[in-house]
Amino acid sequence: MSRLYRISILAFPILVLTAIAGCSADPTVEEKIEAARDYIETSNYEPAQTICDRLRTQLYDNPVSANATTLAELSLLYMRLADADDRQDNIGLAYSCYEEAFRMDSASAAAYYTNTSVDDLPLVSILNSIASIASRRGKIQDYTDEPDSVSVNMSTNH
Repeated sequence: MSRLYRISILAFPILVLTAIAGCSADPTVEEKIEAARDYIETSNYEPAQTICDRLRTQLYDNPVSANATTLAELSLLYMRLADADDRQDNIGLAYSCYEEAFRMDSASAAAYYTNTSVDDLPLVSILNSIASIASRRGKIQDYTDEPDSVSVNMSTNH
């Protein structure tokens, strides 16, 4: 009996600590994305916005925990938030996540956006359009940053 008593005395704190650790664990990235998605589906945008903002900060502060699929999912959550509450900064945040997803792993990002639900296709189309415009703007900016040789030559002749 005393042996059983000693074993139970040693086992009880271990069980309690395990239970406490299990209850206080932070939600995973996937759980956070799912929670934000659920909030958006029930038109509860404020907690969804908070989750997305905190998750984006977490992913940018700790890139090891980020992957292209997660960033792609986050971009669509931001697009849904922008569509629902008309906050234009959410479109910028969505594009930032979109761009980072492709920078991180273009094949995974492309696969995610290609296989997205029909309901999300307009949002993906908007992100693709923004990316196309941004790409052209970058090329135009690179071109216009070069000095104009004609105006330089003309100003030295006077």
